[in-house]
Amino acid sequence: MIVLLNKIVKTIALKPKSIFLTDGFGALLTAVFLIAALSSSGLHFGMPSEILTPLLITASIFAVYSFSCFLFLKNKFQPFLKLIIAANLIYSILTLGFVAFYFDKLTVLGIFYFFGEILVLYGLVYIEFKILESIKTRNN
Repeated sequence: MIVLLNKIVKTIALKPKSIFLTDGFGALLTAVFLIAALSSSGLHFGMPSEILTPLLITASIFAVYSFSCFLFLKNKFQPFLKLIIAANLIYSILTLGFVAFYFDKLTVLGIFYFFGEILVLYGLVYIEFKILESIKTRNN
């Protein structure tokens, strides 16, 4: 798994700005799944709507932020990348906390979805951190 992530890092490190595009699409996909979970005829995760709604709003904000960084940043990516790394970590930790708190209410689909999302987020944070390191190394 780490070998695959390191290959991805090497590819993205050539165009580090593209990590924001990857992050934006991931956040957008999260928002789509959460919208489906909130709809009455959609996916049933078992997580209360009072939790899904703030997660949806947060994912949407992350998508706008990441797409904006991709579109408008020309250089000096580090502070913006640090912010999205921290935001992704906080989001995944909060999500893990919600999963633990509401575990008895979650459906099998919900358990797989949330644990899958957390794993993907940790993989993305690993890639983003490695990209940040490569930018620092290149600038020294």
